[in-house]
Amino acid sequence: GGVRFLMDRKLPGIIGVLGDLIKVPQGWELAIETVLGAKMQDIVCERDSDAKRAIDLLKRNQAGRLTFLPVNDLRVQRPADTSSVENMRGFLGLASDKVRCRGGYQNIIDYMLGRVVICDDLDHAMAMSRRNDSGLRFVTLDGEIINAAGAMTGGSFKNNTANILTRRAEKESLRKQISQNAAGIKKAEDDLADADESMTALMSERDALAAELSERQTDTALQKRELDSLRQQLSDGRARTLQGAERSRSLRSSPPGPPERGIRASRSSSRPKKRKMTSGRSWTAWLRC
Repeated sequence: GGVRFLMDRKLPGIIGVLGDLIKVPQGWELAIETVLGAKMQDIVCERDSDAKRAIDLLKRNQAGRLTFLPVNDLRVQRPADTSSVENMRGFLGLASDKVRCRGGYQNIIDYMLGRVVICDDLDHAMAMSRRNDSGLRFVTLDGEIINAAGAMTGGSFKNNTANILTRRAEKESLRKQISQNAAGIKKAEDDLADADESMTALMSERDALAAELSERQTDTALQKRELDSLRQQLSDGRARTLQGAERSRSLRSSPPGPPERGIRASRSSSRPKKRKMTSGRSWTAWLRC
């Protein structure tokens, strides 16, 4: 209630909610959220004067109580020395060295997590706790906590949906998957568009080749008809040539006719002979005949 009430007012100097500002390495979400607990809802602001103005607003409206972390006025101790345990099995790192805060407000991270060591499991955390001489707190990836005095907290969570950082990590993972899928879909669409263009080009080329083939087939048919006509003409010419040659051979092989003189004599002998009229008597006798 109080967090939403305050953030909706958008007061100057209010930066945001701590849980919304921190960035946690993958796999560390449960450990960090467990060790911070209710501090995840702390409000990060610029100055203590911004915190005072926000507190007055909460009081006037009876909107609840909140903890404020003024970036410019927060007194932060140096991160703890981990040299006594950092070489032990199960040591994963000092939380303030791995967790980041959006906007570069690293002093907030040092204040909240500068004495928290992340371990892989409870057995290793217990071993480190026995060697602890620097006031360190140990938190496992499953959320068990061993404080500086040796008190231990652990068990199961009743409602996993309350894990803000875990849900955010899941959302981020899903967002990346969606982005990758969208990129894959975009690439598939681009590939499909390229394939369509290639198909269109191939179809155009096919149509052009089909038109060229049809034209060549037409030309081939015309040339074939012309060739057939030339062959027929050649065949007819050869036939006429053979007939002429045969006629010439026939003429050369037939027997020769009578000589020209004999023909003339024959023609002369076939004509009727005219009677020679030598006297008037003969003429009269001829007339009588």
